[in-house]
Amino acid sequence: MLAERCAAHDVAWDVGCGSGSCRSRSRRGFGRVIATDPAQAQLDHAEAAPRVEYRCAPAEASGLPDASADLTVAAQSAHWFDWPRFVVEAGRVARPGSLVALVTYRNAEVAGEPGARLGDYYRVIQGHWPNGRVHVDNRYRDLVLPWPEVERRRSR
Repeated sequence: MLAERCAAHDVAWDVGCGSGSCRSRSRRGFGRVIATDPAQAQLDHAEAAPRVEYRCAPAEASGLPDASADLTVAAQSAHWFDWPRFVVEAGRVARPGSLVALVTYRNAEVAGEPGARLGDYYRVIQGHWPNGRVHVDNRYRDLVLPWPEVERRRSR
């Protein structure tokens, strides 16, 4: 879906890739994927894949060349970034016509009594999450990108 929205398909930048869970999906449709994460321990658990290069680098200082990425995707990681610095870095790395995409998750929703218990549990632990978690709770609505927005699509 993301590749369909990009003008070119040479390089995808998987930002905050962790151990590489988004990598397998983001590499489809691109010549290569550069997957970065600031934690070498995460990258040490990433599975090697054709056309994927892992680099230890923060989202705010990727080391990628100017105008080098056709897709910049942060899957379940943007809430940990230094947002103003990441926006500058993404703008520098993005090629004209490229896409910057943020993917996040939601809390599990279950009907009935189990769902009520899960909600209670979440309210108890909510105060113990690191500060960036607030962005997940508000579905990234406060993480503003300075580029034109494209139609948002939800996965199932």
